[in-house]
Amino acid sequence: MKKQIVDLSVFWESVAKHHAEEHEGARRHIENAINQALAGVSAVAWEGMAIRGVRHIRVGNALELALLDADGDVIADSEGALLMYDRLVLKTWPDDGGLLEIKLERL
Repeated sequence: MKKQIVDLSVFWESVAKHHAEEHEGARRHIENAINQALAGVSAVAWEGMAIRGVRHIRVGNALELALLDADGDVIADSEGALLMYDRLVLKTWPDDGGLLEIKLERL
């Protein structure tokens, strides 16, 4: 198992300060970290579900997630699921075809 923690505080600070450029950079950083963890796995564990066929995870401007298939169609999405959280915990298990677990934490 590999564990990665993504700090969301830079994103939330940029929102509070209305710094659009910093906000977009932090959003891209979060999206890149999630998609790097997604590489090589066959399923995503999110909110108690195992979702198969996810090829990309899009992170929106309010940190909502959209899990996309190979054609770019949305398989599952959230409405502001990362609101008021401080950290995103990404755990990957390469065994059995691979699994990426996404959890949220408050400090």
